[in-house]
Amino acid sequence: MNIYGIFKSVAVLAAVITLAGCQADDSDNNSTEEPTAPETNLFKTFTVDASSYSDWAYYDLDSQSVVTVDDGWDLAFKRFEVIVNDSVRTALVAEQSEYYDSEGEPNATVFMNANVEDELEHLIAETDFTALTFEAPIVEEIIGADDDGTTFYDYDFMTHKATANDDSVWVVRSNTGQAYAKLRPVMLYDADTAAYEEAVFELYIQSAGEAAFAATAETWTVPLMNESGSGCYDIDSASSVACDEADWDLNLNFMPSARVISLTVNGGVSGPGLAGVAGVYDYADSANLVSGIQDPEGDDFDISRFSYLSDSQINSISDHSWYAYNVNGRHGIWPNYRIYAIDTGIQTYKVQLVNYYNTTADSGHITVRYVD
Repeated sequence: MNIYGIFKSVAVLAAVITLAGCQADDSDNNSTEEPTAPETNLFKTFTVDASSYSDWAYYDLDSQSVVTVDDGWDLAFKRFEVIVNDSVRTALVAEQSEYYDSEGEPNATVFMNANVEDELEHLIAETDFTALTFEAPIVEEIIGADDDGTTFYDYDFMTHKATANDDSVWVVRSNTGQAYAKLRPVMLYDADTAAYEEAVFELYIQSAGEAAFAATAETWTVPLMNESGSGCYDIDSASSVACDEADWDLNLNFMPSARVISLTVNGGVSGPGLAGVAGVYDYADSANLVSGIQDPEGDDFDISRFSYLSDSQINSISDHSWYAYNVNGRHGIWPNYRIYAIDTGIQTYKVQLVNYYNTTADSGHITVRYVD
């Protein structure tokens, strides 16, 4: 997995800002009162500017420093998302179950009365790391991430062959955010030749500035030599491109013998672009998909810019979110003060995310405190 990003700015704080009076994006909560800072020799703290919607901000716990994607980084932040390096292992230490009711909904009373000083005890408490189950991060491809797991191929566990799922289409946005395509897989395993010879996809492209998808499909073909292959496609130019070029949108890696069958997009954790997927639809209904952004009568085919999601990462922080949103109807990010263990391979740390806002209530400024 390649993660890209340009770090914007970071400030190392001597005290941690509370979110007990969380400042919301719409200023529903206007409290800016700060508590007396706890002893800072008990832990380390940093704040990252994660306000970019496209770039990741990177931090290395071992060197206690801001780094770039090309350096040895451990954690990366973008808005409220947190990912870890491929070499890092994570585990949940303190679940903070009192923050949620029996249905898993936020307990507004607990969230709104939480105090950053009181929650420090969970971070500095002794922990037996040997009793924890550490997990490696996993990339979750947005093509295949819907509720029923529909992806671009159908796998037969009897024959161990992957055939193209030509009954489905995906609406894909390009890495520039200016072009769109209806993507339909049409060929993987060829039953007629009993072989993998090529992967073939149809793309009905809506070029930048156009109002609708083209009526005629472009074809993307990836040769499969020795029943495996890889290749990339650029929607904006309607052509195959080298995967090391910046303008790729779709990246196919097909090695079924090694159990690697993936189709990633140039966005999220898989690339620096704005590529994303608005959803999967039945091919029989694809005539209802007229444009990459549309608001037809009926909600089944509504597509807005907010519909597009990119590849993401599964780790202990994403599995057990560090925040709740819209607590008690007050729009904003509220921390639950969960504790996570981060094993960098050099040292194991305990980490707690405690704020999403800076002192002027700007969102996307994440404060983290940690101990080793």
